Amino acid sequence: MEDELTLMDALRVFARRWKLIVAVTLIATIVVAGVLLFAIKPTFTSRATVVVSQENVVPQDLGQLATLMVSQPVTTAATYVDIARDPGLYRWVIEQLQLSGEPWRLTASTLARAVTVTSATDAKDTNMIAIDVKLRDKDLAAAVANALAEQLVERGKEIMVTEQLNSYRAYLRPLLVDIPAQQTALAAKQAALVGVPKVLTTTQSIVNNQTLLDVAKATSNQSVLDLAGLSMVSQQVNPLWQSLTTDISSISADITTKTGLKALCEQIIAQLESPSTVGDSQSPIRIEQRAVPADEKDAGGRSTTVAVTLVAALLLSILLAFLIDYIQAARAAEAAARRPQES
Repeated sequence: MEDELTLMDALRVFARRWKLIVAVTLIATIVVAGVLLFAIKPTFTSRATVVVSQENVVPQDLGQLATLMVSQPVTTAATYVDIARDPGLYRWVIEQLQLSGEPWRLTASTLARAVTVTSATDAKDTNMIAIDVKLRDKDLAAAVANALAEQLVERGKEIMVTEQLNSYRAYLRPLLVDIPAQQTALAAKQAALVGVPKVLTTTQSIVNNQTLLDVAKATSNQSVLDLAGLSMVSQQVNPLWQSLTTDISSISADITTKTGLKALCEQIIAQLESPSTVGDSQSPIRIEQRAVPADEKDAGGRSTTVAVTLVAALLLSILLAFLIDYIQAARAAEAAARRPQES
């Protein structure tokens, strides 16, 4: 039991070695704090925010094509987050802001480490994407954040235009086949209608109609044999003419509708293919807040690092104090054990 360390033993060690404990703790803490303050340059963080719409914006005057717009898939915020992390986007920003040369010497990988992209949904179920840029120059951090946000919006417009073009072209392709086919069918129906009479006239004996026969017998007092020489003329709409005209009317109306849709589709496709065709009101993503230069330097976790260093240095110094005290005690015990033998 003599090897057990009691509280009093620990307090005696603290009393004997407090200078060592204080010195080791302070030296380690001062060195780390000095490195953080002088060797590591401060950084500034600027944030730009964009909003992602969760619904398709349907332009006016689309008629039946409005359903096509509503049914288009909506690009999710996660997709835009992936785009915002694309190295190609960082290379574009570096090129536009001329950051590859002195004094910045930025590459896509180094810029990517300085950028943090996060998404969240607010109380209004609106997807927000925050672009945080941390650099040593506050003005540059704001410029990069804004450039990333602007290019993200432009790429969002490009995605929307591409999706719309694909949808309209897919809708237009069958129209380009159906309209000529129906025009051919219409011409055939119209040709078949030529020479077909609208009304059919028939002549038959009165005895073939029992009602007329009864009336004639009652009014003329003639026999059936005498009445057999009487004939009647009847007219009725030709069923073939009626069928052909109905088909022609239906096909013509369908051709008119599809021709109008075809013209509207081609007009929209031409507009989408022209530059700067998508306005901010139609864009699925827009800048909510532009980045501004930061007023204060980033804390960068310095206080936390210093506090952790302080605690670690204190524990290390205490361990070192106990180790030194143990070694000295062991040497003293060994020296005391040798004295009787030498005497």
